[in-house]
Amino acid sequence: MGTELAEKSETLPQMTFTKDQVSLIKRTICRGASDDEFALFIYACKHMGLDPLARQAHAVKRWDSSQQRDVMAIQIGIDGFRLIAERTGKYAPGKEPSFVEKDGQVISATAHVKKYAAGEWHEVSATAHYSEYAAKTKEGVPTKIWSEKPHVMIAKCAEALALRRAFPSELSGVYTDDEMGSVDNPAADHAPEKKPAPTPTAPTAANEASVTFIPSGVKVYNGVSKGGKEYTKFAVEHPQGTLYSTFEAAIAELAREAAAKEIPLEVKFVQNGRYFNITSANLAEVAQESQA
Repeated sequence: MGTELAEKSETLPQMTFTKDQVSLIKRTICRGASDDEFALFIYACKHMGLDPLARQAHAVKRWDSSQQRDVMAIQIGIDGFRLIAERTGKYAPGKEPSFVEKDGQVISATAHVKKYAAGEWHEVSATAHYSEYAAKTKEGVPTKIWSEKPHVMIAKCAEALALRRAFPSELSGVYTDDEMGSVDNPAADHAPEKKPAPTPTAPTAANEASVTFIPSGVKVYNGVSKGGKEYTKFAVEHPQGTLYSTFEAAIAELAREAAAKEIPLEVKFVQNGRYFNITSANLAEVAQESQA
């Protein structure tokens, strides 16, 4: 059985797109995306074996208060998560999710999946809290689907957490539509405050700068935010030891390609204390050279 699993995991499908399809995706699904964001989206779809034209993956623009700009988020449905896990040959559905309820209201859901590792099956569980994920209207009440199907919706969020925990290489940095629904809550929308245009300045350690280098490697860090959500963070390592961090799995994957094939990687970053956070990178160029 172990040999069969290994063989299956090595034959994951790779998505390919014609020039017309690429153009169509950029005009429709990725409308408004920068060249780097579009390259990141296409790479992620190819890496995960998902077809955006079949609505298996979505590119969604959201306001990032830390960067003070709209950034692209890659979202897929829970069926897409299951498909990605299934293709590894090491996934099996777990038992039915369990719920915590109080006064007839759903408080949380715990979902379970199974992963084959080290010669045996392991159960991986994760819990999602309704208050953290329920999408709300501008009046601050749950949307119709979250009101009518609270068990189904929060269970899908919990299952996505469990799948991401079980398969971090395939799913880190990618979220389902259901998980990101709460971000669409207009009541919690933090639109940018209108301010006079700043006077242009040369890059310094305090604002956005750029650097080009051949990465030494990529480190992976898993943690839990103050709000209780699990996350995976990647650190792209400069030969001199500086670490440039990102939450985007596709950026990390291309950085690994750059390190393996000695391709120069150019990153733009913002320094926050001793941390260097990547805001963009020359992903299109790296992807092209890595395929040459």
